[in-house]
Amino acid sequence: IVGPLYLSVVISASLLVISLIVGHLYLSVGPLYVSVVISASVVVIILSDTVTINNTMTNTKSPLLLLILTLSLTCLGSSSGHVRQPRASVGIVGGEVATKGQFPYQVSFQERVLGVWIHFCGGSIIAPGYVITAAHCVEGADFTSPQGLRVVAGEQELHQVDGDEQVQHISFIIEHPFYDPITYENDIAILRLEEPLVYTQWVNQIELPQPDTNFTAEECRASGWGRTSEGGMNSGTLMYVKVPVLTDYHCRQDYTHDEIMDSVLCAGFEEGGKGTCNGDSGGPLACGASLAGIVSWSYGCAEPGLPGVYTEVSYFLEWIYAHVTEQLAK
Repeated sequence: IVGPLYLSVVISASLLVISLIVGHLYLSVGPLYVSVVISASVVVIILSDTVTINNTMTNTKSPLLLLILTLSLTCLGSSSGHVRQPRASVGIVGGEVATKGQFPYQVSFQERVLGVWIHFCGGSIIAPGYVITAAHCVEGADFTSPQGLRVVAGEQELHQVDGDEQVQHISFIIEHPFYDPITYENDIAILRLEEPLVYTQWVNQIELPQPDTNFTAEECRASGWGRTSEGGMNSGTLMYVKVPVLTDYHCRQDYTHDEIMDSVLCAGFEEGGKGTCNGDSGGPLACGASLAGIVSWSYGCAEPGLPGVYTEVSYFLEWIYAHVTEQLAK
C-alpha cells in the first residue's frame, strides 16, 4: 500500500523458463522443427476501479489493472518459421469498438486466479443453458466438476459493471471426443451452465447454421476482447472485425493441405492487417445471423497471406444437437 494512492504491487519474476513447443505453441523452424523459448516475466498488479473478486463483480473506488511485462528470447534454428498461435488468452486487429448489445450471444469465458476473475477465452450462447467455445480453451479442466470457471454474458467492458451482465458458472464441460491438442482438429467444446441465462436486449443466443452451409466470400464478423496487436495488451472493450470467408483451396495455398482440414474454415484478407489475435479463442465468427465458425488458431496476428483458422460449426451440427437438442428445440 502506497500512501493515499492505495496501490498494491505484486512483482513476480520467473527467469530461465525453457519450453519445448509441442502443444499450444507449435513452431516449424526449417529442418529442425524444434524451438526453445527462454522468457523472463514480471507481473505487476495494481489495484486502482473495478475488481471482480470471489464470485461477485464489484465496483470499488479503485479498477483492477493487470500489467504484464514479458521479455522473451526465442532461440530458433532458423528465422523462417512461423508460430501457430491458438487464439486463446485471440483478439481483434484492425477492428472497431462494438456497440452495447451488438453481439448479445458473445460471452467472456473467465477463470478465477487468486480470487480474481480473469478473461481468457470467448464463447457463444447457443441455448439458454449452453455456450459453445474452442476445445483448447478447456484443456486441463475437470470436465465433470469444473471449478473456478464461469461465463459472463451481456458484457461490454471487462472492467466495468453496468448491471446488464449475467454471470453463470459451469456445471459440465463436453469436449469433442476426437479433439487433437497438437493439430487443433475438432477444436470445439460445449459448456453446460449451472442455471439458464435469461434472454434480454443484451443477452441472447445465436442461430446455428444449416447443414453444409457455404459461407465462402461472405463478409463475416469476429468479435472479442483479445489483443489489438501482436504482442500487445488485451482490449478491455468488446471489439469486432469484418473479414471475408476464403475457399478451402485458397486457404490450403496459404498453409498446407494437412493443416487445413474439412472441419475448418479460413477468414481474412490476403494483405493482412485485419483479423483475430491472442485473447479470444472460442469466440464467434458470425455470418449474417448464423454462427459460422469458432476462433481456433493462426500463424501470428492478421499477417499477410496467413488468414485466421476457425472451427467450422456446420461440420459438427450432429454432435452439437446430440448434446443440446432439448434446449435448442424450445
